[in-house]
Amino acid sequence: MSRFSSKIITASAGTGKTYRLALEYIRIILDFYGKHQDFSLDNILVLTFTKKATAEIRERINSHLELLCNDKPATEEIANDRRGLLDSLWPEREGAELTDQDLELLNRALRALSSDRRQLQVMTIDAYINSVFRNIVRPLRSIENFEIDIKAVEKRLPFLLQHLMKPEFKVRLDSLLSRKISPSLDEYKHFFKSLIEQRWLHFQIRKAENKTPAEGTLWWMFRDGGAEEPERLCESIRENLELLITLMAQNRPDLTPEECVVQKFRSLFPLFPDSYAGLREAVARLCERPHGYLRLFQNCPEGKIASMSKFMRKDLTEVKQTLLYLQAQLNEDLADLLLHTHFLPEQEEILSVWSAILAEYDKLIYRYKNMTYDDISWFTLEALFSTDPPQFDMQVEAVATEFYQFLAHRSRFILIDEFQDTSLIQFAILKPIIEEITSGEGTKDFGGMIVVGDEKQSIFGWRGGERELLLNLRSIFGALRNLNQESLGTSYRSSEKMISFVNRVFKSSLISNRLQEFGLQWPYQPLKQGMKDLDPQTCIEFRAACCSKGEAWKSLDAVYRDFVWDFIKPHDPKNSQESMAVICRTGKELEAIQSLLDAAGIGSIYQPSSALPNHAWVSPLIAWLRWLAWRDWLDFLEVLRSNYIMLEATELKKIADEIAAAREASREPDFSVCPLARELYKLSQTQTGSISEACRALTDLCLPTRKGAAAEEDNPQAFERDYLNIHAFLNLVRDFELAPAQKDVSIPAFLDYLEDNEGQDSLKQVSVEGGGSLQLLTVHKSKGLQFDRVFLFYNLSSRGGSDHDKLKAYTSFEGADFQDLRDFGLTYHYADVIKASSHKALAKNSEHREMLEEINNLYVAFTRAKTALHLCFAFQGKDGWDKYVEDRKTGKLNLPVLVAAAAEEFFKDETVVPKENGTYVWPATPIQPKKGESREPKAEGVTVEALTRVLPIRETDRFAGFQPNEIDEHKNWKKNWLEDRKNLFGDIAHHYLSFVKQNQPAEHEYAYKQCLARFGSLLTRETIQTRIEILRSNLPTKQVFPSGYDKVFTEFSLWHRGRELRIDRLLLDTANKRALILDYKTGTGREEGQLERYKQALLALPVIRDNGYQVETDFIDLKI
Repeated sequence: MSRFSSKIITASAGTGKTYRLALEYIRIILDFYGKHQDFSLDNILVLTFTKKATAEIRERINSHLELLCNDKPATEEIANDRRGLLDSLWPEREGAELTDQDLELLNRALRALSSDRRQLQVMTIDAYINSVFRNIVRPLRSIENFEIDIKAVEKRLPFLLQHLMKPEFKVRLDSLLSRKISPSLDEYKHFFKSLIEQRWLHFQIRKAENKTPAEGTLWWMFRDGGAEEPERLCESIRENLELLITLMAQNRPDLTPEECVVQKFRSLFPLFPDSYAGLREAVARLCERPHGYLRLFQNCPEGKIASMSKFMRKDLTEVKQTLLYLQAQLNEDLADLLLHTHFLPEQEEILSVWSAILAEYDKLIYRYKNMTYDDISWFTLEALFSTDPPQFDMQVEAVATEFYQFLAHRSRFILIDEFQDTSLIQFAILKPIIEEITSGEGTKDFGGMIVVGDEKQSIFGWRGGERELLLNLRSIFGALRNLNQESLGTSYRSSEKMISFVNRVFKSSLISNRLQEFGLQWPYQPLKQGMKDLDPQTCIEFRAACCSKGEAWKSLDAVYRDFVWDFIKPHDPKNSQESMAVICRTGKELEAIQSLLDAAGIGSIYQPSSALPNHAWVSPLIAWLRWLAWRDWLDFLEVLRSNYIMLEATELKKIADEIAAAREASREPDFSVCPLARELYKLSQTQTGSISEACRALTDLCLPTRKGAAAEEDNPQAFERDYLNIHAFLNLVRDFELAPAQKDVSIPAFLDYLEDNEGQDSLKQVSVEGGGSLQLLTVHKSKGLQFDRVFLFYNLSSRGGSDHDKLKAYTSFEGADFQDLRDFGLTYHYADVIKASSHKALAKNSEHREMLEEINNLYVAFTRAKTALHLCFAFQGKDGWDKYVEDRKTGKLNLPVLVAAAAEEFFKDETVVPKENGTYVWPATPIQPKKGESREPKAEGVTVEALTRVLPIRETDRFAGFQPNEIDEHKNWKKNWLEDRKNLFGDIAHHYLSFVKQNQPAEHEYAYKQCLARFGSLLTRETIQTRIEILRSNLPTKQVFPSGYDKVFTEFSLWHRGRELRIDRLLLDTANKRALILDYKTGTGREEGQLERYKQALLALPVIRDNGYQVETDFIDLKI
């Protein structure tokens, strides 16, 4: 019987980890399938980090099996691929071939996996934990139904905040939040959200409550230590202040006290003393005040009190050194004192509030049954392993049997991809399962684990990922302690020269020496190359671009523009077959660059994470719906100011003044001063139809015909992107109105729907697919991808989003598995205190983890490139790049700057001379932009005239599609109506029936009034009334109003193949999944193809297609 050897495989970027993981899957099949009666294919569980990786591994396993089963390859290429796969399976057996038994096993496995996809157990870690929750935890928790909602926390926050305002809870909260003055509890929602997101740490703290902390730790001080310490620190601070004042007085008697100290220290005193004796008294009074020490610490960072410029004389060198020492000691003493008086009391308040918030949050989960993946992970962990309170005892045989029956009995082989991104809570859930299957014989006498990862690509620390887990695996699991770690070190992605560049940058002594100074590990094994034939195409470019503020320096926008025109424009995707990507750290940077790409006429693809309701052309439609629903004048003004009308500020003020005057006088506003506002207000008074009709009314009013939209030619990508998002929103409206379960299709119900589904994929903005092969990606989105050419923009002066309004947690752990706390600190207001205290190492642990993750981000970005890499590092430094780098080689650790410096060092070692603009190019010279092209930005914003060019042609645009010589014949419709009334009467019939849905008397009365309002200037009242009576008396009511349909739509708009279609009447039977399209005809002509187009357009709607609707069509003859 074959024994399985567990493996830990470190796979650097581009070394074929997906290929290898699929190979290991095949090995398990060959060793155990058909050879062990208890083995089945679903005993192999493959866990991935993303859905994309899941699909890739599934595809690779199937393709490996198909290739191996093809023992008579049709071509030499297939034969070579198969030979390579066999050699990889058995590297020690050169030229080995599958036996007949092996072939039969693999063919059986392939048939089994093809006939039952459930046998191929490949899923994300989130999906796996979700399955544990559904099958074990959910019944224990008595949760009948639940849904995954990534915005669940945000949706529950209003209810949570309401609970926090209860008197019994508010007392505890007031003390914590009183240190940060804010008019609204809502201002602290990010803090409360961070408490929920970090509940894993809360669990760890509560789990360790009965543990004795190590003496000298911050936790020990919090629990038991140092009651006398504050008084000793106060005495030390006073002594240091006295020594500082004495040294200044003795060594610079020629200067006043005010001249000897820094400005921030002077600002502590309303009237600064003019003598040193007075200064001593003022400082003594400051130290006696309740927050005097805190003010001294905040005003004098690093303890800076003395102005060092006054002590630069050679004879004062020792004095200067003494002053610096005293100030550093003063700063640490102040911080240590504030730990006792402010930091630790706040920590106690946070823990008290934290427990109460989580308890209430869990009640809300039970009430609303919507959960995030983090919620599911937490409930799973708590139910399986928590002892406070125990959900069940893992030592009870029956329960343990149930647990392992589901988890360890079925899954005997676990293959984990991207292990370095596994979070601590995910690892805590997986750990007992891994221990079970790696420890030897258990429920089945076979099993093992294969882990694939790369600690250099750990970039998800903000989601709880911990790179050290991969490094510590052998020490965590006893069965793996003597295991040899394998390494994949040959890149099959990048050219030899590209690999050489990456190796020399990340192996640079600039980086390794600095890491050594801080006692940090970032092991880098140089990559080997496997793609020599790509070398002739290699091109690497580097620029450090200053974007300091001030007239003499470029703005960040100008640096973006140069990046687009100097780096990207010469390689325009329209003229290239290469795959290309622009990679940045943040989505905001990508949005700024995409605007400049649009202006430069460069097509790009960007899948933003922004919400569809926030799109510039969608948010006004939502404001319009809010105005129709609730008549809030702010919404009306928002529409006027939006892209649809673009009312100037002066005009907007006139409108606002008129609204205020009208409200005061209790009258209707008079918008005669602004015809646009008047027309918009008038339109809103007539809106009684569906949501889609209301949206279409606004676009019909504000968006003119396509003709004359020349600006689109300047920026076609932007216009197409705007059109796609308008289209996506209107489709969303259609789906909402047509949904079988949606009984309330009012505007308020739709607005509630938008709020409830915030953050869902269906409400994300869409991008332009095509128009070039240039993709725009954040570093995190680029992971796992590769491109021929990569353009990387990295802002060295930006450190990402601020966390000032969130919980700051500092931790250290005992052991290698991060399951037991050694020390911790929590704060909301006093992060600077712990960073300056004698416990600063605890804070530095967190900073160093972030810095190591940042070098990982750069490593991931660099290694996406196959043959071309263009690097632009922006920085703020008025003294130039060399001084900027030199200043950051000491002091605080800054790895991204060292990576940039190492990249520049590579070019210098290759004796590359920079161009006039400071750009290094190796080894080729990039193409220059065409003459006459300007990089100056075109006018910002999108005009309404231009946008309408890409909107679908409206049916009301009667000249669309006519040739120039036909236009004159049809231009004067009014004349034609007056001379030949058939066209006009047909319009009356269509308009009248658009308001009649259920054949109710009130509908007919309203429809009659609407016809009078619209056609009263062309026909007499009597004529209109007569024609409507003829229409009603001859109306085939059984055909127009058939029974059995629960939803009715009139003038229903659809987009299909680039144009708009309007269905006169659409009826839905949502119970029996039937749809009926009716098309009115007042003449003799019938175009049979028209109904078929309507049918195909309707079937293209997801809600119709996915629910299997049967669609029927019919013409209705109208007599008028």
